[in-house]
Amino acid sequence: MPWDDKATHLREMSGKVNHLLLMEMDGDNDTPQLGSPELAVSVYQSYGPLIDAIFAHDAPITVTQSCVDNFVMAEVISFLTQPRGRRNNYHMLRGQWTRIFSENLDGHHPRGEATVLTSDGCEFFACHWSR
Repeated sequence: MPWDDKATHLREMSGKVNHLLLMEMDGDNDTPQLGSPELAVSVYQSYGPLIDAIFAHDAPITVTQSCVDNFVMAEVISFLTQPRGRRNNYHMLRGQWTRIFSENLDGHHPRGEATVLTSDGCEFFACHWSR
């Protein structure tokens, strides 16, 4: 969901949850606007290594192409052709999540964060916030 929707939902959840654990791909794909160079670079940096990793496996080429075409490229195409609010995915950087949590999760504080998985140009991370 876009930044504004995330902020709204976090404010609504703030008084209802004691702990929040987020796992996310570290990519600045939420805020850049459609057609901007920032969005193109961000999508390339986030998804290029994923596509490369898929093709690096020993699976038959039809399987790897299907994985890329039916999963990864659906997100890439959405980022590059749909405006914010209509895209099907919205990844954010760790610092962006820290900012949106600190601004919207009243009474919650960061408890920890960790890298879950990393490869060239792509990282999945987890962060824990609680009361």
